[in-house]
Amino acid sequence: MQNLKPGAIALLAGGGLLFISSLVNWGPDTSGISTDFFGLQGLFCLVIGGGVVTIAAIRAFAPQVSLPSSVLGLSLMQAIVGLGLAAFLITFGLQFVDGSEFGVTLGWIGSAAIVAGGIMESTTAQTSSAPPTPF
Repeated sequence: MQNLKPGAIALLAGGGLLFISSLVNWGPDTSGISTDFFGLQGLFCLVIGGGVVTIAAIRAFAPQVSLPSSVLGLSLMQAIVGLGLAAFLITFGLQFVDGSEFGVTLGWIGSAAIVAGGIMESTTAQTSSAPPTPF
């Protein structure tokens, strides 16, 4: 637990927050998993949040488990950043709908943390301790 990087903490917290936001009210008498238009978007955010928490927890607490290095031609962190950005656009856009409630706010804060954590994790994976090679 002491070896967690800030990117992993952001992914765990953001994914958990996005997951929880789908269970909280997004509008008057509708949660993120209702059977209307909010429900479809909420289920999308629920799956993304749960997936990000699962992947981040496996990478942080069970490094012996092998995860795929690429998904659909993207690195794992690129896919997480893309999905987090999609969830952010959904939830932040719904923030300005008349009658939106606290679940939407939790959703865009959580998805922004996913994007930030994914970027931090991908940049720490690319940096090396070796000096740059001359041209």
